[in-house]
Amino acid sequence: MQLSEHTFSRQMSKPLDFIGINTEIIKASKNEKDVLIAAQDASFIPKFGTSTPGLDYFWDGSASKAEKGLEIDVIAVVKIGDKKAGYTISAEQTPANPVPKSEGKKKKVTDFTKIDLCISHVKKTQKQLVDLGIEYMAVDAFFAKKIC
Repeated sequence: MQLSEHTFSRQMSKPLDFIGINTEIIKASKNEKDVLIAAQDASFIPKFGTSTPGLDYFWDGSASKAEKGLEIDVIAVVKIGDKKAGYTISAEQTPANPVPKSEGKKKKVTDFTKIDLCISHVKKTQKQLVDLGIEYMAVDAFFAKKIC
């Protein structure tokens, strides 16, 4: 039987529970001696051009400055024990700043911030993290800054 392009297109348009699949893979690889913690950090992807969705200036830790590209917020499960390993449970693209810096507008206290985005991401994975028996989470020092 030959599958058509439309068959693939219909299948690809259906939602897929990546967090659930990744959680089951982690469960299958875990043994009772393993201690799991969660970790969250952002990754920068340099990107040039003008039509890539989400393209903006984000902090590039390698260059120690903001650069043009894309950013993803990653939540991973880290296995601590005899054999250390890490598994990504979820990754979400950080949206571009809705207010371009060229407009000179300052964010309002009620505007959605990067920290709000990261907290929202944790909430989306919270059930699976608890289901894996995770009690602790290591995050980037960015989350320790004072917000006024």
